[in-house]
Amino acid sequence: VHLATVAIVLDVEAGWTPPRHLYTGSVYRVWGNLPYDRADHFSHGLFDLLYRNYSSSSYFHDESGFSSATPFGDAADVLQTDAPSWLMNRYSVVVVAGGATRSGLLAAELRDKLEAAVLSGATVVVAADTLAALPGRALLGVAVGGVPVQTKPGEVFSCGGTTVTERLVSALFPITVPSTLATVTLCESSGKVAAAL
Repeated sequence: VHLATVAIVLDVEAGWTPPRHLYTGSVYRVWGNLPYDRADHFSHGLFDLLYRNYSSSSYFHDESGFSSATPFGDAADVLQTDAPSWLMNRYSVVVVAGGATRSGLLAAELRDKLEAAVLSGATVVVAADTLAALPGRALLGVAVGGVPVQTKPGEVFSCGGTTVTERLVSALFPITVPSTLATVTLCESSGKVAAAL
């Protein structure tokens, strides 16, 4: 019996496909003809982290890319935003891939499912732009607020005693955390902007 511990959640209307494949010369497209946006690149990066060189699998003459060695084992399933809450609650980690709130009608439902997953003990990973697109711009009271701060390569982030140095320029969205959350590890930049919890 296979039991994955991580769920990757994609929007049911994303139309996402790997950035390149044997069936077309058009690369980095969703729905066959629309160019990737920032959310699609986020999803691609997530899959490449889990399954190295997966996007090149159509071009190998063996199983490379299809049967790729992963640093995490076969630990992830892909769900869509319309997956039932009972299913999402079975995972210990739920990663919301980029653009998971494209279908605005499902945004409130997705928020409710993610909150239920957290309350059932899961760790939920959500990017700030996805969090901001949820109704109320919040998840269990954690909200995106303020103006994004531009980070620079070399900026240092600290989280629970671990430090990470930023390699690229990125936008860091400040978040607000309600005092009702009991156990929170707050990650912040050297500029003291809350980055994650």
